[in-house]
Amino acid sequence: MNSILNLARRNKIPIDPATLRTIHEKLSALVSADEPRAWETVISLASYRSVFNENSFSAFTLKPVSSQPANGVTIYETDAPPGENKPEVLGANQAASKETGAVCEPIGKDLNPGNIATNASIQLNGGGVILDGHHIRNAIFIGVHVVYNGGPLDLQRAVFINCQFSIARNRQGEDFVSRSFVSGPMTFDVG
Repeated sequence: MNSILNLARRNKIPIDPATLRTIHEKLSALVSADEPRAWETVISLASYRSVFNENSFSAFTLKPVSSQPANGVTIYETDAPPGENKPEVLGANQAASKETGAVCEPIGKDLNPGNIATNASIQLNGGGVILDGHHIRNAIFIGVHVVYNGGPLDLQRAVFINCQFSIARNRQGEDFVSRSFVSGPMTFDVG
């Protein structure tokens, strides 16, 4: 099953959404029963599902975002898995208030204390990102290796498109994968 899902993902072969839900439910039961390889297949199913997600922020024009502080520039911070590059970050030209706009920073750390506005959304392209310990809002991940180990995470309105997931098998990881099957932007919070 795992190799079939990976082949369908690479070739963008659509599977009926009702069938995907049924497969996920059956795999979840196998994960609960500690069936070997079931978790790996659940992760492959989540990666497959991300191929067909749509960019709900596509109306925004994007521009590269500097990683160096500058007047009027919003700073975003990610951590990459060992041996991988961080994703390229693009910010929407449209602004939003700091309370409603894009955020990508360690939980509890304000990387932009003097800003009253931020980009409306951000797009992370390629590379890899570790979600643990981050507050992320209004973000689109495209072609990113997404790692989640079950640590604290404040994820609001995130979209994963054609991503490869590496998710730890624990309660938080299982909850994260289940949420990834919801269409539209994903919200997930683990204190």
